[in-house]
Amino acid sequence: MVGLRKIFPILCFVAFLVIALRSFFVGRYPDFSVYYYGSQAFYLGANPYIQATNSFSNFVYPPFVLLFFLPFLLLSYTSAGIVFLVFSFLSLFIGVYLFLQAIRRFTWSGYFMILALCLLAFPVKFTFGMGQINLVVFFLLSMTVFFLQKKRQVVAGVFLGLSLALKLFPILLLPYFLITGKIRIVCVALGFFLLLYGVTFFVVGSDFHTLFLSSVVPGIGSSYQSDYYNQSLTGFFARLPLQAGVGGIVKNLLATSLILLTFVVIKRSTMKNLNEIVALTSVVTDRKSVV
Repeated sequence: MVGLRKIFPILCFVAFLVIALRSFFVGRYPDFSVYYYGSQAFYLGANPYIQATNSFSNFVYPPFVLLFFLPFLLLSYTSAGIVFLVFSFLSLFIGVYLFLQAIRRFTWSGYFMILALCLLAFPVKFTFGMGQINLVVFFLLSMTVFFLQKKRQVVAGVFLGLSLALKLFPILLLPYFLITGKIRIVCVALGFFLLLYGVTFFVVGSDFHTLFLSSVVPGIGSSYQSDYYNQSLTGFFARLPLQAGVGGIVKNLLATSLILLTFVVIKRSTMKNLNEIVALTSVVTDRKSVV
């Protein structure tokens, strides 16, 4: 029986991994096309926030993403997509390992079982198939938690700052660090974030940032997509028989309440294992389960 409990997670992992590996044969990764062709447009002197050429949709990501994906232009689109998908798989495998190490709950059987469940989860499979950047951000947050557990707040802050430069939602973690007195990691994260954006501002120019701040950022809270793959509160309320305006208000009120409740729980916690709370918060926010 003990042997079966050790083998079963590995068998599940292998089975679900084989299924997930089908994503390498998709051929076109819609969201990755936005990153790739957005960076290509910038490299050729165009503004990807205005001109969407060959990509799945308009470029709606922070300007730093344009620089982050520039090295992929050394490869053809198809080869670059495969390389990025490899990075996504590695980000998941390493990220889960680091999280379990950080919360001191690591066992190999538990590791493979969690990976199996992750590979089975629709959001993860969707991330692979679409070529999204979410798992890279997850890896950066896992590095943040890991180095926080090692009491290396400066290094943790660097990884947190990099995650902020790629996606805006990790900013929800900053109040947690302020509440728990981790002032150094907040300062380093914001400092590194500003450094990256200073470099980005110098390289890409002010027009990109102006369009991002004026056109993209205001639409974050007002998004109301009912697509089946939208697993957030937005998607849930959008699929209900409610007017968009009413559903949006209810969604924002509920999301705000959940965030405030999280901070109340953290504040009243005995704080016996701060890193476990950080890990759980990171996993939740990584999939934008609130907004």
